[in-house]
Parts: sequence; structure tokens; C-alpha cells
Amino acid sequence: MATIVHHNPTGVQYILLGTGYGAYESVHPKFFGDLFPKTDLGTFSLVAVSDREGRIFWLHSAELTVVTIDGKRPSDYL
Repeated sequence: MATIVHHNPTGVQYILLGTGYGAYESVHPKFFGDLFPKTDLGTFSLVAVSDREGRIFWLHSAELTVVTIDGKRPSDYL
């Protein structure tokens, strides 16, 4: 069986494949020759999903809602 998720911004349903974790860092000089450039750091959680054609996408976990797990609603397990 599978876990089906709903992508809230688009309304499309996908098959959940797995989760991941993203991190980024970027450095921007404030001005030419700056000894202390501006640094942006961050993290985000991603989820690998598949559409009905088998294409794989990475989506932000905050944009997803679980619809079913092995054919049952999440509330059936909780």
C-alpha cells in the first residue's frame, strides 16, 4: 500500500516516497573588499513524491497534508 498526500497550493495528490532535509548557505559581500560579508543560513524539510506517471518531485513538507495511509485516514491510526 501507499501513503497519499495532498499538495495544498495546487490540489494535486501524490504518492509519498520519502523525506529529505535541505540546507543552504550564501555569502554576499556588503560592499567591495568587505572583511565581514553577509551570510544567510537556513534549513528546510522536503518530501519526495511521485505523480501518476511516475515522475518524482521534491516538495516542501509544510505544503502537504496526508490523505490516506495504506487506504485508511490518519485518524484511524490515532
